[in-house]
Amino acid sequence: MPKSFNTQKYVQAQSEEILKRLKTSENRFYLEIGGKLCTDFHASRVLPGYEPDTKLQVLEKISENLELVYCISAPDLERERLYSDTGMVYNKQVFEDLKNIEERGLKVSSVAITIYNKEEKADILKKQLDEQGIPNNIFNRIANYPKDIDHILSDQGFGKEPKPNFKERLVAITGPGGGSGKMGICMIQLYHDYKAKNFSKYAKYETFPIWNLPLTHPVNLAYEAATADLGDYNMIDPYYKKKTGEESVNYNRDVENFEILKELLTRLDPEESAWVTSPTEMGINMDSEGFVDEEKIKNAAETEILARYKEYQSEFQKGVESEQTVKRAEEIMKKAGLAS
Repeated sequence: MPKSFNTQKYVQAQSEEILKRLKTSENRFYLEIGGKLCTDFHASRVLPGYEPDTKLQVLEKISENLELVYCISAPDLERERLYSDTGMVYNKQVFEDLKNIEERGLKVSSVAITIYNKEEKADILKKQLDEQGIPNNIFNRIANYPKDIDHILSDQGFGKEPKPNFKERLVAITGPGGGSGKMGICMIQLYHDYKAKNFSKYAKYETFPIWNLPLTHPVNLAYEAATADLGDYNMIDPYYKKKTGEESVNYNRDVENFEILKELLTRLDPEESAWVTSPTEMGINMDSEGFVDEEKIKNAAETEILARYKEYQSEFQKGVESEQTVKRAEEIMKKAGLAS
């Protein structure tokens, strides 16, 4: 398919925006990297011309004073979640990604095993990491997350979780894909920092959904299709709309996590938390700067929605995907005006 996205232009715009945001913090800055880090083939299919290692290219440009934390969820390890683009289960994807990151000259300070609740495969992974001399930390599943705010924002919630000894000013939190507990790790570290009066800041490096495209734009719907198994859905950012009167697209888990983040920082220091305004402004997303041909992008996104639907159908027939996921994919097809 002809290129309709300019990776080099996007990499320049995205890296400049991250460095601009970094200057707003006098202390540490946590950068959550949404989606897949090393091989984002979904983005390559939806944005023809987007190179699978684009996020690594951005990190190379901002690598001074940067270290990375690689997150993987214990529940995903236990159920042997498949990384469909490479055909690897998550425990193997960890080591493949760590090798790719190291080959690019980037520094991984530790692996974070998240949402842990005594899963056997998480224990096995920790042993493998220890044997290879890779620093790692266990972050436990917090009861009633994200509903019980009082418990979460206490020394028995976030306060009980590890505080790694970061050495660099910019800490990127990454992982094999969505649902790996990355934002939870960021909020835990912000909790520790604010308790110690080290007023760090946070932003999310996001690829999808694209905030300044319509809610039903095929690219945004393709993201919903790609995460139908997680139950994610796009939505209008209510905080941004209230502040500016304009609509901006975000997605449910980021809006939920923003509410916890805002409450966390407001409780610990209302004055220092004034920078936290909306999920949209919390994000860094310069995707549209790389657009060359939006019509071709729309066509590619529609093709992706159809492919995801067929993939879920096939997996359901094999007994490895739920009927709920297939129904969710059907709903997204209807939103996109595509016949099943």
